[in-house]
This record gives sequence, C-alpha cells and structure tokens, in this order.
Amino acid sequence: MWRILASDSLKLRRTWIVALTLLTPVGLMALMTAAYTVSYDTLVKPGQDNWATLIQILHVLTVFSLMLGSGILASIFLGIEHQGHTWKQLMALPISRFQLLVGKFLWLAAMLGISSLLLAVGYVLFGLGFDLGPTPWKMILTECFAPCLAVLPVLALQVWLSSVFHNQALPVLLSVVGMLLSGSASLLPSWLPWSYPQYASPVGHDPKPWLFALLGLGVACAVVLAGASHFAKREVK
Repeated sequence: MWRILASDSLKLRRTWIVALTLLTPVGLMALMTAAYTVSYDTLVKPGQDNWATLIQILHVLTVFSLMLGSGILASIFLGIEHQGHTWKQLMALPISRFQLLVGKFLWLAAMLGISSLLLAVGYVLFGLGFDLGPTPWKMILTECFAPCLAVLPVLALQVWLSSVFHNQALPVLLSVVGMLLSGSASLLPSWLPWSYPQYASPVGHDPKPWLFALLGLGVACAVVLAGASHFAKREVK
C-alpha cells in the first residue's frame, strides 16, 4: 500500500490537484473579503453573532466547492491513467487492484482535508481582520472539517465512476448534478449522501454536524469497498 501511495504522490505533482487544493480556500476567502469590504455595516453589527453570519454565508459556498471539487479532482487524478493508457501496465505489477483504487481515494481525501485546514486558517485570519469578536474555535473547526467528512461518500462515488469511464465528461457532469442537488438538501431525504454536507454545519436549526460527518465517513467506507471490489474484478482495457 505504501508503494502505491508513494507512486501516486509523484503523479499528483504533475497535475493541477495541489494547486486547486491551495487556491480553493484562498478563493473563497477572497470572495468573502470583497463582500465584507463592500457591505461591512450590513454584515457586521454590534450584538449580533457575526461569526454565525459569516459561517452561514460561507457554508453554502464551501459545500458547492466540495461537491464540485470532488468530481473534478477524481476526474483529473483517474484521468491520468486513462489518458496515458497505463491501467494495464499497473495491473501487470505485483500490486493489489483493490489497494490501487483505495490509494487514489485516500490521496484525494487527504487533499480535501488539507484544503479544509487552510480554510480554517482563513476563517481565523478573516475574523481578526474584520474584528468579528473572540474566535469560536469549536465552531470553525466543525464548519471546516465536518462537511469535509460528510462529502467523502460523494468523493468515493466519483473515484469509482472515474475509474470506470475513459471519457471523464460523464463523471464531471454527475458532480455538477450532485452540486445542484446539495443546494436543495432541504428537499432531499436526509439519508441521501448529497445532503450530508449541507447538514454538517454548526449553525442552523438543531444542528448535528458530526452526526452527518460520521455518517458520511461510514457510507464512504462502504462505497470505497464496493468500488474497489468492482475495479479489482473488471477487465481493464
């Protein structure tokens, strides 16, 4: 497994995945900085929970970024093997097909985790810059990492689909559809994975963010096992 992870780390460096991981939280914070600079008096008020306001606004953008980013990152990473016609070469090596796909999922999950960590740093700096009050560490960490865990089933599904389809247009299209579905989470059954990230917020009505985060982690494990098992058995062209 370590050999697979080490090999994939080299492939990551030749893609836009690392850059996207770093730029996404920067872009989200830049957008919020522009919004707060223009409408500071409207968004920041004495006696109001200004941190909750920020998180409510940014949570929607964060979920959209995670949903769409999961599909794009999976398509880029798995697309390397399709474009280079390297699947058969990998299969000829004394490595497990099952572990091969699991390794790719783990790297992409790690990239989402790094992006979430950078977003947490961005929250802290943003709060200091706009004087939002004492830093609510628990709220910030929950907001950054609970949706990250909640989106893992979607990431696992996108990795599975990207391993099956040579043309990555369909997996990317499905990620766009998933992003739109997540925006209508209130209209979806709460057990559907596309609704998990929206519910994984520390603000809102009766929030239970870690319930959906843990649910996402559990469902992701099941999807990864199913996808890796299917990949191990299918004929690769």
